[in-house]
Amino acid sequence: MTRRSWTTEEQRAWLLLQTKAFIEARDSGAIAEWRGRTYQKWFEQFPEPEPTAEQVQAANGDVEGAKEKAIQKRKTQVVTWFQNHNRGLGSGAGGYKILPLCKS
Repeated sequence: MTRRSWTTEEQRAWLLLQTKAFIEARDSGAIAEWRGRTYQKWFEQFPEPEPTAEQVQAANGDVEGAKEKAIQKRKTQVVTWFQNHNRGLGSGAGGYKILPLCKS
């Protein structure tokens, strides 16, 4: 049984379209700039819903605090998605090499 995805099909398609930019940023060392741009585009495309009553209660009644916590959680999910779905993919300049398990 597989885990239920946190993304909708539309969100997953959007993430897949951003993969090339992620790999380029990772390989060039510009990941911080990439994150900022990606978060901005993500929240423009998929605004975070207002916090639920349970989220507000968990934030001691602070609606803005609950919303910020939800946004931070989503940012973590977005960047983790890219890391998990792009392991071992690179431009060829990185450290992705075949281990020499057999002697020649």
